[in-house]
Amino acid sequence: MLSLDDVCSILSHITTTYRSLENPYFFFVNEIVANQPYKALLSHIQEIFDVEEDTDLNVDVSFQYVLSRDQKLWSLQLSMLGPYAAIWRVVGYGEVLEVIDPSTQPLSAVEVEL
Repeated sequence: MLSLDDVCSILSHITTTYRSLENPYFFFVNEIVANQPYKALLSHIQEIFDVEEDTDLNVDVSFQYVLSRDQKLWSLQLSMLGPYAAIWRVVGYGEVLEVIDPSTQPLSAVEVEL
């Protein structure tokens, strides 16, 4: 469960990035994409997985990737709003199997590395 400080931090990232909730600045997406904030991380991930980008810049506010290795798939989202990420095990494109977090057991060796 998120603490009040966590919620305030998330809200701060949202309002800083959008500049205003009443009149949001949506063009930040182009700026974030141009800055490539996850370039080094993605380079490391590409050493472990085959990576396919699936980001739709018209609707997404996170970088979307499909990771594959040993005939298994994962979905990775890296936020454009702040230091947030989510990863899922998937059984096929569009089919979420399980959100992976530190409490997920058992983690495969490659998931531990990720």
